[in-house]
Amino acid sequence: MPKAAWRQKIDGRWWRFVLATRGAVGKEYRKAHPQDKSGDPFDGFCHSAKRTIYICDDLPPDATELVALHEVVHARVWDLDEETVTELAESQHEATRRLRKRQRQNE
Repeated sequence: MPKAAWRQKIDGRWWRFVLATRGAVGKEYRKAHPQDKSGDPFDGFCHSAKRTIYICDDLPPDATELVALHEVVHARVWDLDEETVTELAESQHEATRRLRKRQRQNE
């Protein structure tokens, strides 16, 4: 299933990151949440029981980074509401994007 995978510590625990097809990410979500019948497409999924973060492999690099940040926030602070997780991830993403831009300007 995974096209790329690596391990990384989050809050002192090892987590696995997996880049996979959109269908595979959705399948993992539905296995973990069989009661959810939303059918929404998934860009990413943080599976806390498996300590695995799944990210769709068809996203552009900028979106991949945003999804990764979003899922890392879920992994670190599981009980936050979705709106707060999204806001934190977007804030981090914007800050790192601007930092990279400034660094390129100073080269």
